[in-house]
Amino acid sequence: MKLSALAAQIKNCGHCEVINNGGRIFVGTGSAFYCMDGYPRTQDAGELGAMLGIPQKKMKNIFYHEEYTMDGKLYGVRWDDEPEHEGTTSEVKTRIVINGEELIALRNPDGSVGFIRSELLKPVEGELNKEFAQICVRPTNQDCRFIYAVKDGMILRALIAPMNIKDDVANDLDEIIAELMSRRQKQIIEKMHDDLQDLAAQEAAEKAKRIENREEK
Repeated sequence: MKLSALAAQIKNCGHCEVINNGGRIFVGTGSAFYCMDGYPRTQDAGELGAMLGIPQKKMKNIFYHEEYTMDGKLYGVRWDDEPEHEGTTSEVKTRIVINGEELIALRNPDGSVGFIRSELLKPVEGELNKEFAQICVRPTNQDCRFIYAVKDGMILRALIAPMNIKDDVANDLDEIIAELMSRRQKQIIEKMHDDLQDLAAQEAAEKAKRIENREEK
């Protein structure tokens, strides 16, 4: 994991949360949590800040707290590697930028599309480049009805909350999509018109050729 990317997130939002899932530690900001397997177990904010390269003075201004899962669950989310009802996603090639933030669109197993901030994937970029890396979706029973899980094979590496698209942004996207669909429809009609003209020209040429052949006989 890229600790500097995680540190940047914590410094930017001023919030650091440590989740203890039966001794397995996740560190995050509320929008995303990253598994700390393989890193030393820290005892407090000072030690965590030192490991992440966050100056002690800066760390004192960051809201730090710890939470413990109960039976592997917290905030309505399962924190284990292989929960029930988890499904795989596929990335939509087109990315969008809203208010300066790049969003990645993910197609969920039910056909719906969710968005995550590309910035939140930076700490686990190395994991995503591995052969069996995948982004899965798992249900929750909180306000957010699902959450994304970055996995290295079967091993959970991060949990990332989807981006909530506000109504005004959704309205703008609807307008853009409507315009694109209108242009696409126009292009289809123009192509059909061109194809019909080509077909008519071809048939006229074939008819003229047959008449010419009959006259030669």
